[in-house]
Amino acid sequence: MTWLRRATRAAVSALVSASVAGCGTASSLTGGLLAPPAPTLGTATPVTGFPGAVVADDPAVARVGQHILLNNGSAADAAVAMAFATAVALPSRAGLAGGGACLAYKPGAGPNRGAPRAFLFAPVAPATPAGSRPAAVPMLALGLFALHDAYGALPIAQDIVPAEQLARFGVPVSAQLALDLRLVGPALLADKAAAQIFAPDGTPLGQGDLLIDTDLAASLARLRVAGAPDMYTGALAKTFIAGAAAAGGPVSAADLAHAKVVLADPLVVNTRHYAIGFTPNDAGVAAAATFAQAHRTPDNLEGLVARSLGAYQAARHGMSTDKILAGGGGTADTIGGIPASSSLIAMDRGGDVVACDLTLDNLFGTGRVAPGTGMVLAASPAAKPLPLLAAALAWSPDAHAFRAAVSASGQEAAAAAAGYGIFRALNAKVAMPGTVPSPGRINAVACAGLLPGDQKSCTWATDPRGDGLALSGD
Repeated sequence: MTWLRRATRAAVSALVSASVAGCGTASSLTGGLLAPPAPTLGTATPVTGFPGAVVADDPAVARVGQHILLNNGSAADAAVAMAFATAVALPSRAGLAGGGACLAYKPGAGPNRGAPRAFLFAPVAPATPAGSRPAAVPMLALGLFALHDAYGALPIAQDIVPAEQLARFGVPVSAQLALDLRLVGPALLADKAAAQIFAPDGTPLGQGDLLIDTDLAASLARLRVAGAPDMYTGALAKTFIAGAAAAGGPVSAADLAHAKVVLADPLVVNTRHYAIGFTPNDAGVAAAATFAQAHRTPDNLEGLVARSLGAYQAARHGMSTDKILAGGGGTADTIGGIPASSSLIAMDRGGDVVACDLTLDNLFGTGRVAPGTGMVLAASPAAKPLPLLAAALAWSPDAHAFRAAVSASGQEAAAAAAGYGIFRALNAKVAMPGTVPSPGRINAVACAGLLPGDQKSCTWATDPRGDGLALSGD
């Protein structure tokens, strides 16, 4: 009966379009205004002209972001919607039980404008790790709600609906998810709750099959109706606690209640014309070191990866960022196995940009699903080191405008990919003039003439070696 699990991308796109368009209007307006007749971000009027651009590792996820922009969502709305959708469409690499990191930028001067802000919500270990498959405290919803609170224009319910609809009615399995399922194979499907999702008729889902997760849809519905507190102190929290314990990765009520997002300034490197912000974490330091090294040896990709890993190790061991960027930390050939991740970018017509990296701290996290929630449990960082969550965003401090952004994945080369990707974007008129160090992968947007201002100079691209999609209004 495999044919019953098939669905066309056009049908999924139509479903997302209908769900986004029919979910109400915004309660407030935000910046990024254009001259009439362009509508204001957050209003229900369909967008005409250039809406911005989105890039994601999964085609269905990119289409969700596109429809948010076409319905006057901000870059933050599109990024939030895509991140929730990634939890549905690419549950091998992101999920409600995982987390991530984002950089957000709004052009202009004033509060929350003119320089990026970082939102750090990587999975964290429970206070008392336990169980046969130690799981992380879920951070994704908390981080996305914080991002929306700061930069969103639409009601967050409108950002959640597309993911909820995809989970309830199904999303085609992408080439990346199909590959990830083949890699984990029997280990994942040995878990009964996981097998019900990923092999519903006893045969593992393949590319193009329809992935349906009604429990996850119900969890997303709870977030849509009751908000993030429900995930951390409410009814959804109780369901998650029971499900995580049953899956061998217990998380306590106190762990959930004490979870918090870190809001911080990015790590900033200044050049003659632009400022470049990197995620303020170990991976961001490694990306910044790669960016500096790329000015000296732009063609030595293997050397750039080694430099990034050396910087990462030095940051992990407490060396100051200034010393590392001055050349400290040396190089390293490897740092062992690095967990999988996924990335996305959203840019709206006013020049707001959000770049995010997401993770479950392992491919399919713990390999188990918390019964009753549809959530793949993320692995605890106490059991497995976090992936390199590195993103970069460049802007003009003088013009108060956006120039380029890169989000990255790719295990040990993720930080090198972010640093080299932003270096290449700033030295070209397109977002992705060439590939980044392998196995690194990037998503990128760039406006050579700055945004707001010269929207015709903007380009967007996904890594050609992956299964992602880059979209604007077409």
